[in-house]
Parts: sequence; C-alpha cells; structure tokens
Amino acid sequence: MKKILVTLLFTICYIIDYGQIKDVENLMTRRVLHCEDIHYNLSYLIPDYYQKKSVDTLNAILEFWHKQCGESEIYYRFKILFAIENRTFNESLYNEFIINYLESFKIRVENLKRNVPNYGYQIYYNYNTPRILDSISYTIAMDLIDHKENTTLENFFLQFYTNNPEVTINLLQNSQFNHTQIQQYYLKKKEKLKNQVKNHQELSFGAWIPQGKLSKLGIHPNLGVSLGFDYKNMFLNISAAIKFGKTANTYQVYKNDSLWNTRHFLGANFGLDLGYQLPSSYRNKFYFLGGIAYDMFEALNVKVSDPVKDTITKNLGSLNLNLGFKYKHIRNNGNYFGFEMRYNFLNFKNPNGTELSGNVISVSAFIGFAGKSIFRKPNSTYYYYDHINY
Repeated sequence: MKKILVTLLFTICYIIDYGQIKDVENLMTRRVLHCEDIHYNLSYLIPDYYQKKSVDTLNAILEFWHKQCGESEIYYRFKILFAIENRTFNESLYNEFIINYLESFKIRVENLKRNVPNYGYQIYYNYNTPRILDSISYTIAMDLIDHKENTTLENFFLQFYTNNPEVTINLLQNSQFNHTQIQQYYLKKKEKLKNQVKNHQELSFGAWIPQGKLSKLGIHPNLGVSLGFDYKNMFLNISAAIKFGKTANTYQVYKNDSLWNTRHFLGANFGLDLGYQLPSSYRNKFYFLGGIAYDMFEALNVKVSDPVKDTITKNLGSLNLNLGFKYKHIRNNGNYFGFEMRYNFLNFKNPNGTELSGNVISVSAFIGFAGKSIFRKPNSTYYYYDHINY
C-alpha cells in the first residue's frame, strides 16, 4: 500500500512540474532570427519568389535581409540584379564599398574554383547555403544578360556576376564608364591603394656571372631572400643572398705570410634596393633598379695542424653598386613571379694574391608574396582586400 501511495505521489508531482515547464515554454513567444537562419531561408525564398515574379515580395525580402544582417557582398549582388530585372537600376543602389564587394566576389569565385577555403566570408548555418545563393544569382544574371534594353553599366554587372573572365573591375577605368558614379569610386580606391605602404616578400634563384679578371672564379648559383615595401610606383627591398660552389680555376690568396692555392668559394650579399615602375600594364610591371650592397666571399678555408688555430680562413669583400631591370607578372591573388638582371660594380682587393678586378652580371628568377597595407585601419563593415592590384 505504501509503495502505491509513493508512486502515486511521485506521479502527481511530475505532472505538476511538467505542467509548469509547459506553461513557461508557452511564455517563450519571442524568437530571435540569426543571420545564419535568414541566409538559410533565403536560399529557398529567393528562387521561389523570383520564379513567381513577385517583385514586391522580393523587395520586402531584401529590406528585411538588410535590416537584420546589414550590408554584405551577396546582399548588394541580389539588390543590383533585382533592380536590373525590374528596370529600376540606378547608381543610388550602392555606395563606395561596391568596389570592395565586386573584388570580394571575384576572389570568392577564384577560391571556389581552386577549392580554397574562403576565410573572411560569412560562415552560414548550412555549408551549401552560400553556394546555393551563388547558383541563384548566376541564373538570374544569365536570364537578364541578353536583354537589348540593358545599359552598358547593367551589362557590366551581369557579365561580372556570371564570372565572364574578360570582365574585371579594371574595365571601370575605360571611357565607356565616364561620368558614372562607380568609376569615381573605382578611381578613388585606386588612388587610395597607390598611396598605401604595403609589404612583400620574395625568394629568388639565379646566377652570379663575373666579368674581367674576376671571371676566373667562374659562374656560381645565387639564392636570395628579400623583404620589401611598396609605395605608389616605387619599392624598397632589404635583401640577402648566398652564392656557392668551387671556382672554375685555381687562384691564390695571401694569408699568414704564405701564398695559398685555392678553389674555395662561399659568398654572401647584403643589400638595399630601390625600384621605380616604368609604364606598365595591370598584370605586367617593369621596374628600373638601383642598389647598394656589400659583397663578400670566403676564399680560403683549410685545416692545419696548429695547437692554437686548426683552420685558416680568408674573406674578400667589396662595396657593390648596381643597376638593372626587373619584371613582375601579377597573379589574381596579388602574388607574383618574374625575373631581374643587374650589372654590379665591384672592386675586390686581394693583396699579394691573384688579381680579381672586374664586375658581375647577376640574373635571377623570383616568386613574390604580396602582403597587406601596414598602416591600414581595420573596418568590420566590409571585407577589405589589401592585395588588389590596379
């Protein structure tokens, strides 16, 4: 009997507690829609109402999207496409950030092609959501691209959003876009980027080719690294390089009251380079170079049976003043590759040894990695790509 009473009492308490929980749950009537949920729903709502040609509903969706989640590249993309569809397109639809959004779209598409993660792009509730929205915007742009009533600017956006490889943001500097607001935004951004100081790093490999009497040392491989800064049409590099390998011929150096025959060669170079950009295109850039460096090489390194010092070494050094040309090919992500050639004025002194007067031609290929603006202020309202090359 006691067990029955205890069980009955427990059941009554549980029912009372459960009823209270349900009452509290019913009080929770307010819901917060997060942007992840909104984007997930957009991937279904936009194609549905676009197919129905429900202009008012689509515009209402855009306004709700903007109010809840703020500005973004993908929001502006649909805003522009819907305006072209409804013949209401005008340049009041966007502000100066449109340049950043266009570049953001292009970089995103390139990364998707290479299966590179789009860091900095919004992470959605569903991984496929951004790709679904990309597919929708592509379909809309393709539907509109052949309309005869499209203006030059409208066709630019439509071809851009279908990722036509011939349509890049740099087309905005062409005369066909004169007097448009977006061209003014583009030129303003271009000027702003030119005035920023950006860093870069380079790795190079090439050949050190001596001339004159120095040529008896022969050609040597040359490996280098550099850290540099770009400003407007100029760059400044701090560089270091090594060269190695036995010499082509035996030469003599004087050390410890003795004349030594040697083919030893291990060199280094530490320098400062200045480059000035010559008339160039967007992708292909040419520079005139001038630099100052210190060149040295170890000419002697022999083991001896001496209780005080078991190795005898001798280094030869020279000031290096150099002139040359450099070529860069800029890739989509801002990184680059190219080659350079320099003529190096040297004056190695080798007292009592083989005369090593002569200069050096150096040639090298390199790969470069573009950095960011070193004085940029962060801005959380849009994605800012510092490696844009105009």
